[in-house]
Amino acid sequence: MKTRRSSTLLLSGLLLFGGMSTATASPAVSESVSAEQSPITMSEGATTAPDAKDQQALEKLNSLKGKQSKAQIKKILNSGQPADVLYDPETNEYLAAYHTEPVITPFLSIVGPGCTSSSACLRNTNNTPFGLEGTGSLTVNLSNITKVSAGNYNTGIYRTNGTGVITRAWNTTYLSSATYVRSVTRTP
Repeated sequence: MKTRRSSTLLLSGLLLFGGMSTATASPAVSESVSAEQSPITMSEGATTAPDAKDQQALEKLNSLKGKQSKAQIKKILNSGQPADVLYDPETNEYLAAYHTEPVITPFLSIVGPGCTSSSACLRNTNNTPFGLEGTGSLTVNLSNITKVSAGNYNTGIYRTNGTGVITRAWNTTYLSSATYVRSVTRTP
């Protein structure tokens, strides 16, 4: 995600400042921008040293580099779970990845009845919307749920037996049969 966001910002900046008339999502984009066209500058005295958390992540990623198969890395990237990833922009390859602990705060609250554009929205067989905003975990008592729209955060729904499904942010999951939902989690 960080890679896509960075590429989007670079491309947006180039288009905004007239650096290119067309844009492609390839490594060649950054090579085609001359120093005088670059809209990004670093002020004097600014530091580029990673903080302690970033340093730990880089150390762990570098220790995994070369030890994971492409399939293992792809599985982590496509899991929908929070992850730290090492990417090589020169070769356009992911080199390592690992799952991170989701940041959960105890501020998940009920919106409804109804949903907002950014809330999680669970719908039952009667199409009644149950909205949840924020992040965290919440015990609920919702029956006959058939649809989960995640809104702006990854949203997990869990049944009494602990099984469940996580829907990525801005995605919708349709359940093949109506189910009882015992708890909901939302993570960035």
